[in-house]
Amino acid sequence: MLKLPTLKDGNGNTLENCASSVDGSYLWGPVSEADIYVSGEAAPSALVQVITSANSSVPEGCSNGGTANANTPQLLGANGILGVGPEPTDCVLSGINFCDGSSQPTPPNLYFACPSIGCAVTDTPVIVTKSQQVINPVTLFTSDNNGVILQLPPVSGAEKTVAGTMVFGIGTENNNKLGSATIFNMDSNDNFTTVFQGKTLTKSFIDSGSKALYFPDSIPSCAKNDEFFCPKSTTQVSAVMEGATTGRNTVDFAVGNADDLLSTKDAAFPALAGPEGSDNTCPHAGTACSFDWGLPFFYGRNVYTAIDGSTVPGIVPPPWWAY
Repeated sequence: MLKLPTLKDGNGNTLENCASSVDGSYLWGPVSEADIYVSGEAAPSALVQVITSANSSVPEGCSNGGTANANTPQLLGANGILGVGPEPTDCVLSGINFCDGSSQPTPPNLYFACPSIGCAVTDTPVIVTKSQQVINPVTLFTSDNNGVILQLPPVSGAEKTVAGTMVFGIGTENNNKLGSATIFNMDSNDNFTTVFQGKTLTKSFIDSGSKALYFPDSIPSCAKNDEFFCPKSTTQVSAVMEGATTGRNTVDFAVGNADDLLSTKDAAFPALAGPEGSDNTCPHAGTACSFDWGLPFFYGRNVYTAIDGSTVPGIVPPPWWAY
């Protein structure tokens, strides 16, 4: 068993990290140091979250009082996740660090200091410096360190497996040029806008780690898998993506019956979708609601993510994403 050194505070408490998703699930585990080697690139002494399967208490600030943890390979559906979003650490947005005490006295529910017996459900988050935060490993590469490209093939129907490629760097090699991709720059919260069914969803984002598309709509939820939509038949819809100041595209997509889809032994579902918030809370333009463009959006596309604070030759400063 590989044992990685964990971060501790001055009192010997272990620094624990919480990663939550819009579907209500969360990951919990200590911040540890590891050397990451992938595809000829190296990220030495990178701080990572080691997902623990121990049955220890998780603060309610992380679990939100629920039990939807994904802290085993079976629940997570993977042995690990490579976190390669548009920011250098998991607590920075547009250059502002929300966990180090410089911008707000109360940090978000990301880091907790736990004694050897484990955290209590009532424990609250702690302030941590940038040097203690889980890092985007791409930023530690000596080159090809300004972003990534995720390339997945088209998926016309449910499939058992899908294999794709992640390319490191944007505009740094012959194989990672931006070409004619549309750039969507993001606001100070790393969001852009999606216009859908008359609703202006200003807190929209892309996330290949979300298994479905999530958005507010009146499509009925499933009887068995109530976190997803279950229309009587596959429904064809569309939405318009708009960058904060640049980028605009119309995206057509399908919403299938998740109970039927998930009853198979397949794993890739281009028509899997579910509710995000209440449809009635986002009826008018200008309201701040979310559209989570999850994994189904990535099928058949090359999706670029440029990291905040980096430089992409000849292109507007990050953070932005493109396809």
